[in-house]
Amino acid sequence: MSTGTEFNGRRIPIWCILLLFVSAPLFAQEAFESRLGFFGQPLDAPLTDGRVHIFAVMADFQPDENRFTSGNGTFDIPYLNRDDIVIDPLPHDRSYFEAHLEFAKNYFEQASNGKIEITYTVLPQVFTLPNEMKAYSPIGPDNSENHKLGLLVHDTWAKVAQADLSNLEIPEADRIMFVIFHAGAGRDIELTGTTLDNTPQDIPSVYLSQEAIGRLIGDPDFSGYPLVPGLWVTNSAILPQTQSRRGEDVTGAEFVLQLSINGILTASIGSFLGIPDLFNTENGRSGIGRFGLMDGAGIFSYYGLFPPLPSAWERIYMGWEQPFDIILDPDQPIELPAVSTVGDGAVARHRISRDEYFLVENRHRDPDGAGLTLTIRKPDGTIENVHISAEEERFDPFDQRKYKEILPPGVLMNVSNFDWSLPGGLDAGEDRVVGTDDDRLLNGGILIWHIDEAVIRSKIGSNKINNNPDRPGVSLKEADAVHQLCIGPCLRFLVVGQQFHRDHGNGSAHRTLSKPFCG
Repeated sequence: MSTGTEFNGRRIPIWCILLLFVSAPLFAQEAFESRLGFFGQPLDAPLTDGRVHIFAVMADFQPDENRFTSGNGTFDIPYLNRDDIVIDPLPHDRSYFEAHLEFAKNYFEQASNGKIEITYTVLPQVFTLPNEMKAYSPIGPDNSENHKLGLLVHDTWAKVAQADLSNLEIPEADRIMFVIFHAGAGRDIELTGTTLDNTPQDIPSVYLSQEAIGRLIGDPDFSGYPLVPGLWVTNSAILPQTQSRRGEDVTGAEFVLQLSINGILTASIGSFLGIPDLFNTENGRSGIGRFGLMDGAGIFSYYGLFPPLPSAWERIYMGWEQPFDIILDPDQPIELPAVSTVGDGAVARHRISRDEYFLVENRHRDPDGAGLTLTIRKPDGTIENVHISAEEERFDPFDQRKYKEILPPGVLMNVSNFDWSLPGGLDAGEDRVVGTDDDRLLNGGILIWHIDEAVIRSKIGSNKINNNPDRPGVSLKEADAVHQLCIGPCLRFLVVGQQFHRDHGNGSAHRTLSKPFCG
């Protein structure tokens, strides 16, 4: 609910809101590590529609007892052998990774309004690389060891090329993405100041284009690694088997912070499709928070289980949404359906100059009031659907301690509404007691984005759209001219404050925009 704007008869005073906007940046926190400068690589041309095939392999390392890496170099991570693991439990085998790819398939089919179709292949065998994990982990602040990622790509696909692939069948596709799922955890979240194990020789998660691979291996004419006739590896996403981390509490007792790889996998596919990053690609700081896909806060929303749908600008950029232009006329109210309920026509655009405009969208966590359905693949291969009501406190995006009470262990393969991952939910009110009169369900409302096409044109080639906090290309604005919207990271131990004071109240599946008199 807005601190400065009331919903009256489901009408939002868009005129006053737009007049009150200012250009100062929103407060942001560092959510996860900048991925070693590779976010600055040129983007592939966007694939707005068509079929994508994902060809994935599993790679482990020579066994080790290195305290600076997570696990032991194999897919059998000791600290995940526990009965209380709910998110992405062992075993991490072919079926496990197929379940994650099924999640990504479902996400992009909904996000693209059916324009992107994903198929996938995961080879059944594990390819053991000739070195320990640390040999493939770049460390240091100057990017001088990034070539180690190139070594990982080379060694993996060289091993794959030696395998018997005579029965390999790749379905027809407009573009093929290659994925390396490696043993261990990803070096993707900030661990400083936590009691989690500090493992600097883990491997960062990153998508590498053909040009990036060529730079890493020192071959500007790199054309790919041949696997079988007609199939060349021309890109690679490097992704971990888990994002879960081991730690010790103040008493010395071991615990595991459970994190899914769904978010990082989905964002990597987004990079492959050509969606620019919307966080600061130099320092990893959040740019748009949990209101889109290509930001660390969205990637790790609900502990990485599922990001929200892409933001209005991301969908428009990819050709998945067409905005309609509006003028500020009090006699012409405009109804905006919730984005998750329609295929198109859910974004209004108000131009303020040749290069600048506002995008207005209605985002809702529970537009039909039916709650959320989670589809989970359990370790034995069975599928279970779990219903989460809007009043369910235990499914908390910042507290997983009670997940075991409501969720079976497994891989999340689908959700009924990805926008449930937006900020919101049950607010206990000032008394902080659930079940009293001041409780509120914060389920949805209007988001207004400021878009600066001049910045986007100049920075998109280097994937640095939101690197300048004083002039970002895509920014979410406040309605009351006070920047109270915290778009900090998804993990509580990294958060200074995680509040949501926008026009995001009890919500409606439809919003009507009008211009009242502003006195």
